[in-house]
Amino acid sequence: MLWTPRRALLALVLANLLWAGSYTAAKESMRVLSPVELNGLRFTIAGLILLPFLWRGRSGLHLSRADLPRLAVLCCCGFVLNKAAEFTGLNLTTASDTALLIASESMWTALLGRLILHEALERASMHPAWEADLISSAMG
Repeated sequence: MLWTPRRALLALVLANLLWAGSYTAAKESMRVLSPVELNGLRFTIAGLILLPFLWRGRSGLHLSRADLPRLAVLCCCGFVLNKAAEFTGLNLTTASDTALLIASESMWTALLGRLILHEALERASMHPAWEADLISSAMG
């Protein structure tokens, strides 16, 4: 398929709609599932969809057996626990509040990196949406 600017824009709009709709879908799903069940279902479905791609590209992976425990811990912390906390929070508030908080995640990551890790914050790397993130965070 040839990627024209129009097709690329449509793909971005579709991806954004799917991402935005995921909070509403998750909130609706929690009428019948707990956050833990929803998280398990989400990763089971994603794993089954992505497994053929992983299998096909396995020769390009350069992992040793010693890498696997560290990879498992990183996946657990970076994905499973992250989404479990997100779904638990979603269960306690609205889908729109959750989406706004998650959208400000990059700003908080950079600020915490500066405060805790003493990483440099360069003006060029600061996203223009940070102002909106700061205002919406301050307004609660």
